[in-house]
Amino acid sequence: MINIRDAHTRGKVYNEWISSDRTFSNNSYKDSRYNNFGHLQVINDDVVRAGRRTPPHPHKNIEIYGYVVEGECLHMDN
Repeated sequence: MINIRDAHTRGKVYNEWISSDRTFSNNSYKDSRYNNFGHLQVINDDVVRAGRRTPPHPHKNIEIYGYVVEGECLHMDN
C-alpha cells in the first residue's frame, strides 16, 4: 500500500541544535498515524545549526544514510 504524506504535514522538531521534519513517529515526534513502515523506521529532513553537532546517541540494529548539502557533519554513536 502506498501512503502519500504531503511535506507540509510532516512532524516538526526544533531545539537548540536541529530543525527537523519527521515523516514517521519516533523518539522525539509522536503521532500514532505515522508509525514506521515495515523495516523503514525513519525519514528525517534535518538541518543542524552551524557550530553545533548531534549529541552522541545509540542506534541498535539500524543502518543510517545521510548526505550533507553544505558544510560538514560528524555522526557518532555511543
